[in-house]
Amino acid sequence: KLFAVGDNGVVVPFNQNPTIYIYSLVNPIDNTVFYIGRTCDTLNNRLIQHLFNSNRCNDSKMNIIKSIQMSGKDVVINKLDEFKPLCQSEYRGTHEKELFWISFYSLLGHPLTNKEHKDRAKTGRLD
Repeated sequence: KLFAVGDNGVVVPFNQNPTIYIYSLVNPIDNTVFYIGRTCDTLNNRLIQHLFNSNRCNDSKMNIIKSIQMSGKDVVINKLDEFKPLCQSEYRGTHEKELFWISFYSLLGHPLTNKEHKDRAKTGRLD
């Protein structure tokens, strides 16, 4: 059997064909995308995880979320892509799809806070 690990550490058997979503978090103050992610959870649940775990690991993302909340507005989550991987190798391929969207929004000049974006910016590679 093949398995995928969801955002909450929940193991999902591949025979359930989990739907994978690539999503963006948008700052409604200036309509910029500040984070790209992927999940096999619902987008609403994933947004809640970002909002209530905003003090972990990514200070840049946390600061934007807090500034949005302090302005009285809500962080917006948008679905960018959706697919059902049929095997483990297709599941691994979802990372490349996420990196595509990171590169896309980076090239458009959005202030992304993704670790992958920062690593690629240091090397100058956006492929």
